[in-house]
Amino acid sequence: MLFVSLAIPAALVVLVLRWPRLALYALMACAIVFEIFPLTFSDSFTDDFGFFLNLNNSAGLPISASPADLTVIVALLGWLRARAGDHSLRPDGPLLKAYVLFGVALAIAEVHGLLSQGDFNVTLWELRPQIYGFATFVVASSLIRDRRHLVILASIFLAAASVKVGVGYNRYFNTLHSDLGTAEAILAHEDSYFLSMVIVALVAALIWFRRRMVVLALLVLAPFAGLVMLENHRRVGILALGAALAIITILGVRFESRIRYRIAAVALVAGLAYAGLLVAFWNAEYGVAAQLVRPVHSLFQPDERDYNSNLYRQNEDANLVATYQQSPLIGVGFGLPMQVVFPLADISQQYPFWQFIPHNTIFWIGMRMGLLGMMTFWGMLGIALLQGIRVLRDETMPLVKASVAFALAGVIAELIVGFGDLQLENYRNLIFFGCMLGVINAGHRIRETVHAKRPAWAAVPTIPGVPMGGGWKPSYTPLTPSTPAG
Repeated sequence: MLFVSLAIPAALVVLVLRWPRLALYALMACAIVFEIFPLTFSDSFTDDFGFFLNLNNSAGLPISASPADLTVIVALLGWLRARAGDHSLRPDGPLLKAYVLFGVALAIAEVHGLLSQGDFNVTLWELRPQIYGFATFVVASSLIRDRRHLVILASIFLAAASVKVGVGYNRYFNTLHSDLGTAEAILAHEDSYFLSMVIVALVAALIWFRRRMVVLALLVLAPFAGLVMLENHRRVGILALGAALAIITILGVRFESRIRYRIAAVALVAGLAYAGLLVAFWNAEYGVAAQLVRPVHSLFQPDERDYNSNLYRQNEDANLVATYQQSPLIGVGFGLPMQVVFPLADISQQYPFWQFIPHNTIFWIGMRMGLLGMMTFWGMLGIALLQGIRVLRDETMPLVKASVAFALAGVIAELIVGFGDLQLENYRNLIFFGCMLGVINAGHRIRETVHAKRPAWAAVPTIPGVPMGGGWKPSYTPLTPSTPAG
């Protein structure tokens, strides 16, 4: 499996010289398909590739880099190669400037942490996802230039998500026989986020891109994606889905005047149906309905597992705030552990970085980068929102509008999973996050492409030796109503 992961960047080194966008497509596919760490199920497959693991640990090679690192580097080299032939292939606009400012805040936190005796290796673990995000943003916003690129990117997302749906479905029903036992989930935590985005894609297509084959494919895939997401037992994934659907609904009502009342009516019916589900299954403990109710139920009447999880996160947040208060302007920097003022359960065996990368990675930004980091981060997201709204207001191509709306919803959903489940410091999420910001940044300049072949009968014949430019005139006098024949 590791051989395949190594073959990806090795093959791309050659291929990106001819097709520079291939590395971007590969990053999107790998981010969705490959888990970061092995899950040790008997049917483990996508989690055994080691795509995100350093080669010195996974393969015993003297290389402190992962296949993902190498693929990101190849993607950047492919972009630079393409830009050398076309200087317009570069990111621009206020979103780029905002992301660069956030990158400056990251660099200041790195230097500050190292000067404060922070652990250099830990700083690399913390910085790496953010580098992935920015690199993917640069490549996506530079190389996504026409409709075909969006079609390919969307197709790769759906194909990769289908793989995860298949893996999760097979694991739950065939390997585990619908019984998780001592396992807490059937896939990685972040997979719930990607599966939720399949449902978001369906709603975006129904509003903006009502192409029969696309909608039918999503109608088939989305129920299975929802089922696997629920059986993955991540409350925050369901909350992220709710937030993303709310954003899609608001954008549809605001910018699609022809169907806004239908969108509002469907959203109202869906909200009432969910409220009825909460009432009917409030005390349910098993089944799909129980998982749908659980995110809300656990806020008021959590079971033992959810109570302990909530308590850990509350104390962790309090510790993050206490650490932030040590240096509120620029934060404490990278590589330093958070202060443990409020007691936390010992999870060091399961998660060695518990003192460095907390569950709440929104608060992590404040702890690491202080007010400077929070201002640049939220400023970047504000500009992304404004730029996406501008595209939805001015754009006429349905695919571009659907893609940008999907990207905006994905960014909002990422904030939710980042708040509750580490995912603003997750390699896979940050690749996807950077790509979504890149789509938003490129949205205003994506052009329609029409590839129509001229029929044979319409070909213009040429005469050897006779130029067909604008200066050539026939040697005879054309007939006109005032010119008698003969």
